[in-house]
Amino acid sequence: MTVHVPLSVPTDAEKCRMEVGDRMVVWQLGTPVIIDDTYFHEVWNESDQLRVVLLLQVRRPMRQWESNCQRSLRQAR
Repeated sequence: MTVHVPLSVPTDAEKCRMEVGDRMVVWQLGTPVIIDDTYFHEVWNESDQLRVVLLLQVRRPMRQWESNCQRSLRQAR
């Protein structure tokens, strides 16, 4: 999972967007966006203004469970 914290976004927000799966996201100051980055995602900034977004990576809760299952399966062989 990735948290997008917009720090600076163009005034014409529609020109600066992100597609995640089949959903379109437009950044707004003061509104963090959480995405599952295992889905296809793509970002556009078609404005002439700067876009600055702080990205925070968050561990997926299932990763530990998956790791434990894989370790158990290897030990069972």
